[in-house]
Amino acid sequence: LALGACASQPRESQLLSEARATFERVQAMPAAATHAGTELQRAQQSLQRAEGAAEARAPQEQVDHYAYLARQAALLAE
Repeated sequence: LALGACASQPRESQLLSEARATFERVQAMPAAATHAGTELQRAQQSLQRAEGAAEARAPQEQVDHYAYLARQAALLAE
């Protein structure tokens, strides 16, 4: 029974957690949407792809790839 619960969990990685935290922090900055709206939107799209890949249990490399792109775009928006 415990194995079934683990199998349904998304692939959460350190990189995905960091990307989510970075995006949320930058999104909360009023100037980010005004001055870097395109990068912030790119970060959000990449984060959604990373989360979708994690939920679909895609290969970890795919999850991490989109998480990396999300974090980098969010840092650029900062």
